[in-house]
Amino acid sequence: MSMTAADIVLHVPELRRYARQLTRDNNAAEDLLQETLARALNKLHLYDPSGSFKGWLCTIMKNLFLDDRRRRQKWPACSFVEQEHGAGRFRKPEQIDRLVLKELRAAILTLPEAQRAVLVGVVAHGWSYEQASERLGVAIGTVRSRLFRARSALLEMLDPADPAKGRRRRGRTADEIDPAALAEVAELAPLAS
Repeated sequence: MSMTAADIVLHVPELRRYARQLTRDNNAAEDLLQETLARALNKLHLYDPSGSFKGWLCTIMKNLFLDDRRRRQKWPACSFVEQEHGAGRFRKPEQIDRLVLKELRAAILTLPEAQRAVLVGVVAHGWSYEQASERLGVAIGTVRSRLFRARSALLEMLDPADPAKGRRRRGRTADEIDPAALAEVAELAPLAS
């Protein structure tokens, strides 16, 4: 007697209860059930009709559960995505931010002092244009102008346009840079308090 996918579907409620008993978490139980059903469908040709079909399905589920448990004990800090795809396994995420920050620091230091003071005040310290105007003793229009020039100069230094394609080489946005890393830039310009 050959088993089919319809025979597996008949046992889904029992398997769901068993998965909840094993995991003690509804979301994890659903994941385990799905993984069990996929494995059972792929290995259906290996089922030996001399044994209980329900027992065979429960054994698959138990083995998947134990494998996952062993994996979590061996690599407790790794998520499923990291285990499957190796994301972040060979480098720390802050390494790229440190390199970008080093490059940014060098570029900021090449700016004229007036532009650097406005840029650091507004971007790193979070000053409004009005606050920057008061603290630096210049008009608001001057603050906006210096900030625009500083940002344009930094963009050109850090991400020059590709003349062949007419667009920038890098695609990093300001949202991708860690805000905590920008705090290190704040010490670059002596600012009035």
